Order: sequence, then structure tokens, then C-alpha cells
Amino acid sequence: MDCTPKSDYLRALCAQSLNFKTMLGELIDNSLDAGAMTIEIEFRKDAFSIRDNGDGCANLGSLFTLGDHRHHRSTRLGRYGIGAKDALLSLGGEDSQVVVASVHGRDIREVTVRWAEMARNNWQAPDPTKRRAEVGERGTSLLVKPCPRQPLGAARISNLRSDLGYMYSPAIKDGAQISIAIGGSKPEPLVRWKLPDFESGHISETVIAAGKRANVHCGIVKEGQLNPRWGLTYAHGFRVILPSCANGCGEFNTARVCGFVMLDESWKLSKNKNAILEDEEQLYAAVLAALTPLLKRADELGSRLESAAFESQIAGAINASLGADSKAKRDDGDSAGPRRPTGKGGRHKRAREEQDGSTFLGRRSACGSYRVVHMALGEAAGIGEFKEPTIALNTDNPLVESARREKNLMTSTVLAASLISAEHCLGTGQLRLPLRGVLAEDDETKKFARAMGAILQGHMQCATKPDERVAS
Repeated sequence: MDCTPKSDYLRALCAQSLNFKTMLGELIDNSLDAGAMTIEIEFRKDAFSIRDNGDGCANLGSLFTLGDHRHHRSTRLGRYGIGAKDALLSLGGEDSQVVVASVHGRDIREVTVRWAEMARNNWQAPDPTKRRAEVGERGTSLLVKPCPRQPLGAARISNLRSDLGYMYSPAIKDGAQISIAIGGSKPEPLVRWKLPDFESGHISETVIAAGKRANVHCGIVKEGQLNPRWGLTYAHGFRVILPSCANGCGEFNTARVCGFVMLDESWKLSKNKNAILEDEEQLYAAVLAALTPLLKRADELGSRLESAAFESQIAGAINASLGADSKAKRDDGDSAGPRRPTGKGGRHKRAREEQDGSTFLGRRSACGSYRVVHMALGEAAGIGEFKEPTIALNTDNPLVESARREKNLMTSTVLAASLISAEHCLGTGQLRLPLRGVLAEDDETKKFARAMGAILQGHMQCATKPDERVAS
């Protein structure tokens, strides 16, 4: 029974659409598994190459045989014999060719494999040539040509370098030098990601789960420092396996938490080295047990940080909507109309238009400078208080607290605006809030404003007494 794969299987492998980080990661893994300490990646106009100074490969057929894998003494990740093939096919496609040269021992072996031709030839590839290596020759080089997938754009390349520097931070810390060059430019080395500075009381210890070990190093990021890799980063061997995540942090707020969990070599990984295959729940439980005291402290700090950011969003929405006032404008050439604004605060009672300004409706308000805070004011305070320019939203009110907890910007902004409106309409009995589109302070306008204020006030009273019904 012949089970040789058909050529359609080759097309299926090419159609996986792996991203650049995954493709390059598979090839970098191969080099590091071979003991390489220098890896040079280059994207040319129509080709891709990767060179390293590792121990090389004695059997080049393993690079093209699906499921075949050669174990080195330095191997820490390679296991399934699939990843590098996926990467090469995704980079070049089924019509590409791969040129390989690898120094192993005292010999250098070279071969050119054309994927489509190999598939048509019952998956048989040409035999490599072999010659004696020159003095100083070392490592393996791979050339993919043509290579239609190019990481075009400076921003995209910068992000790729940053992502790979993060992914291979353990290898770079151990001395590996990995560089990327684009179109003949000077190779640019990846920069290792480092943990930010911690406040005092960080945790560094070893946990054991299902008989396997993991080293945990975690802390609370100092105030004022950026924390883009919040949560925990899980690594295995020389690379990151699970990027910044909340695994092992329970339900705690991790906005101020940053940590690194290094797994020992007994942990089994998925094909693309982006998941833990066995006993992951036991691992997360052990990490959580070790970090709980720190996470409790970080939870309170993180909640404060998120609350302050949310309050800033609410205030920004209020200030953006109320920051522009209105003032009167007379028609050009209209000598009988209201006088041109003088800027001295005089009222214009017969204007037919309006323009940006602040003198039309009387006293200038604090528009554009409001601030929002959440605080416990007691159930009797309703949704909160407004003491210009501070809007205090009452966390003892269920609606306010629900909106704050869920970070519901629209609801919280409406509640804050309701407090401002109620104060301006009812606090002094005068309409002091500049509203665009209101062109006269006549009796009907005041009645409308006071009616709206009464409705808002009634809503606040109902919110504090949810079991009572207001008679119509």
C-alpha cells in the first residue's frame, strides 16, 4: 500500500499563511537547536536567506522530509520535524527552490531542492554534493528563491524586529546575536526585551507542578514606568512560548504586574511552540499560589490606575462636547441689527446668527476644565455631586458603580453630564451653561431648562430609592 503524499498536499502546506514572526521563528529555532550563536536573516528583492554558525546537519534530506527531525546535543525545542518545512514553503511557495549549504564535521554538503519538482518525482530529491570544508567555514545557510512574501514597510519591519527581540529574549540574554537586513541594508541586531523596574517586594522562586519545574520572577512595575508586556510571559529553552498573558494570575488585576516564567525542558509544547500540551492547569495553579500576595497588592494599584484612566476618558468626553461656547453675530451690512461683539461681555439680545465665543449667554462657565472622580458619597447622594469644576460620581449608586466596573464610557459620561445639567438648571435658578443653538434667554427657554433639570433630579431620586414608584 503506497501512502506517498500527493502534490495537492504540498499546495495545502503552502496555503497555511503563516505570519512572518512564526515563519522566522521556526528557522531561528532550528539554528539555535544546532548550537548557533550568530544568526543573520536577509530579505532581498526576490529572495530570502538565513545563515548561522551552528554545528550544521549531516543529513540534508531531513530538512525536506515531512516529519523527519535530527536531534543535536544542543536541541531544546525541535521535536516534530514539521516547522521548518512549513516556514520555507510559506516564504517561497510551491514553485520556489531552496539552496542549502551546511558544514558538519569537516565536510560541507550542498543541495538545491525544487518543491514542485520533488512532489512530481514521487517526493524524491537530488542527493547532496559533499566536499571538504575550508578553514573557517561553519554553520548552515538557506536560500529561498523566489520569495514573493516580503515584509514591506518600515513600520512593519520595526514591529517584526521588536516582536522577535521579545520572543528570543532568553537566547539574546545568553549571548545569541540575531540580525535582520532588508534589501542589502546593514544588518540590524534584535534588541532583547527586559523586565521593567519593580517596586520593592518582587518574587523570585521555583514552583513544581506535575513533577516539572518552572522558575517564576515577577514584580509590581514602578509607578510612571510603561508596562506594555503586562501579566506573565512564559518561556521554554531559548524563546517565549506564551506572550504576556494573565495565565497564573487568577482574577486579579494585572495592569501593574510584569513577570517571567521559565519552564524546564520536561514541559511538552505544541507543534509551533505556542502552547503547553500537558499539565498547564497545574502549572498555572502553582504560579498563582506563589504570586498571590504580590497579586493582591498589585490588584489594588492596578484598579486605581485603570480608574484614573477611565475618569480621564469621561472628563475628556465632557470637555470635548462642552468646550465651545456661542456668541452673537450680526449680518454683514446690517446697520439696524445688533452691534458687533466688542469682547467686553455685553449681551446681544436680537442676534439672528451665532458664532464661536463665550459672551452670548452671560457668565463664562468652566467648560473645558471639568474633572471627574469616583467616590463613595452614600446612597442619599444619588448619582453624585457637581461642585464646579469637579464632577463626583457616587460609587454607592448601583448604576454608577456598574458603569465604572464595566468601563462603560457612554453611561458614565451621560451620568456626569446629568449632574452638570442639574446644577446649571436648578442650582441657581439661572441658565448658566452655554448651549449651542439656544439664541435667546426668553421665558420658554428657562422653562425648558428647568423642566429638564426637574426630570434629572427626579431620576436621581429614583436611583437612590429603586423600590419606590413616582406617581404621575
